[in-house]
Amino acid sequence: MKLLAALGIAIAGLAAAAFAGVAQPTGAHGAAADPSPATITVTGIGSVTTVPDRGSLDLTVETRRQTAAAAMTQNGVERTTMQARAAQCAAGH
Repeated sequence: MKLLAALGIAIAGLAAAAFAGVAQPTGAHGAAADPSPATITVTGIGSVTTVPDRGSLDLTVETRRQTAAAAMTQNGVERTTMQARAAQCAAGH
């Protein structure tokens, strides 16, 4: 009888240990979800007032002629003219 009681206690102890291991999250072997991923949050407001010291201008020249060579030649003439006029404007003339 003592042997059956000891065997019952041992089985109950093993069963309790097995259930306790299953109930623990560390006992799981799957990938655990990170509840708080690493993030950086920045909030701010700023203002700067200054006199501009730079300007930018993008210009496009498009020329259509019967041949590509004729269009490139005319395009070069128009580009040179436009650059000269832009330089005059920059110089204040």
